[in-house]
Amino acid sequence: MKRVYLLLLTALLASLSAHAQVVKLSENPEQFMAEVQKLMATGNAVSVRAGTNMQALWSENRLSQPQRDRLMALSRKMNAKRYQPVAHFAPLFETFYNAAYSQKPAAQPVSMDDLLTLAEKQFTNGDAKAFGQVMNATCLFLERRLLYLGNYNKLYAEGGTFSFRYLDTPQAGSGGDMPPTSGTATGATTATVAPASNFDGWDDPAPGDSTKPRQLGVVMVQQKRPVPGVVGAVLMLKDVFLTMVANGDSVVVPNTGGDLMLNTGVLVGRGGKFDWATANRPDIL
Repeated sequence: MKRVYLLLLTALLASLSAHAQVVKLSENPEQFMAEVQKLMATGNAVSVRAGTNMQALWSENRLSQPQRDRLMALSRKMNAKRYQPVAHFAPLFETFYNAAYSQKPAAQPVSMDDLLTLAEKQFTNGDAKAFGQVMNATCLFLERRLLYLGNYNKLYAEGGTFSFRYLDTPQAGSGGDMPPTSGTATGATTATVAPASNFDGWDDPAPGDSTKPRQLGVVMVQQKRPVPGVVGAVLMLKDVFLTMVANGDSVVVPNTGGDLMLNTGVLVGRGGKFDWATANRPDIL
């Protein structure tokens, strides 16, 4: 019985501790940033650093007053839905910090209004998991120009121009037309089988007879995959150099572009060239 009471007391204390960590964000601009620091301190070192970076962005007036108002309103909505300091607030704040500070001097300035619209619409139209994925992908690109980061390979987009948009309805991507919305599914390959006949098998070679021609059976016919439609939070690229880096090797696809759907990581590309010059071959794709 004492053990039961001890477990109940532990659960109650944990619940009270969780409620004590809830920090409300004020509508007052002067109080807002101090409360943001308290909120981010309930996370870990990543969220604390993001809060510090956001405070620097705030104090140096890198955001206009209307932009500040929009970011405060979004943050209060996120806080009301119990979005977390590490998973959600940190990539949001780091996105704006990197947009202001991490871009190369020769790179184009990033539209803070476009980033705010993207974050607002993603919050309204998606769930917490999707919001975290979109903001992490956006932050990664602005900080390191990375489109993809894995354990064994990376994909960079260098040079060119870019912009952020939120597409409410599916649109044709830069790579081509929208995929069909009905009908049979299309895969990478399809099997073509000749219709059955009453004479099938009459001229099959006898076992061990190698003088007769062998049937080919199923013939695989290569088909082009449909280009997916582009929707949601999108990073639009133009005239960039895609650099794929793997362990011990790399390849560059110059003068290409496309649309990266930030939630799914799908890149709908357009153009570019790839050659085998390093292997002394004339092939160009």
